Amino acid sequence: MPVLRIPDSERDVVSGLSKLSSDEVDQIAEIISRSTADWKALADALEGEVADPEGTVRALIGLSTATYDHNLDPEWTANAIRQDLADQAGEAPLERLIGNAKIRLLAKRQDICYSHERIGHQFRIFTEMRPIFNEDASDRIEAAVITHSLRIVHVKDSDFQDFYVTLDTSDLEMLRVQVERAITKTNTLRGLLESANVTLVEGME
Repeated sequence: MPVLRIPDSERDVVSGLSKLSSDEVDQIAEIISRSTADWKALADALEGEVADPEGTVRALIGLSTATYDHNLDPEWTANAIRQDLADQAGEAPLERLIGNAKIRLLAKRQDICYSHERIGHQFRIFTEMRPIFNEDASDRIEAAVITHSLRIVHVKDSDFQDFYVTLDTSDLEMLRVQVERAITKTNTLRGLLESANVTLVEGME
């Protein structure tokens, strides 16, 4: 049987949830069930209900993922949380949140989107001007070029890595066209899914 270890960054959030009353857990579960399948909208809906709405959503998604990835029962996870938190734990029935269908849907979304060798994390373009000097480089600048460096930060095997790609202005135009086309396709698919009454699950930033 696996052993549950709550990350240090989430211990305060999970501890706070574990100290809720049964009625408070049911109220939060109801809010989650009524919310759209969008982690940000869900965090907004929990504003005023918990101390850290975004942290709460992240923690519940993580606990749900760990539960179902190992074919465990939400009640087992709730008991394992109490054991891991020890004297920081309350007796709240967290299985009602961990096993919530909307939380499970968001957890599946994270699993599907991140099941790739490299996950994009951050993108930035640096622009610079490079001078072209005359023959002896002592008289004057004869011309200049403008170049761009695209920095791509990605995650591989839980490690942040980056690399740079040099671009010119025509490359930027090509990139802009492709990005706009991808956004258009996303909006088209979004409309088709809405027409077919299929839930579009929005992920965490």
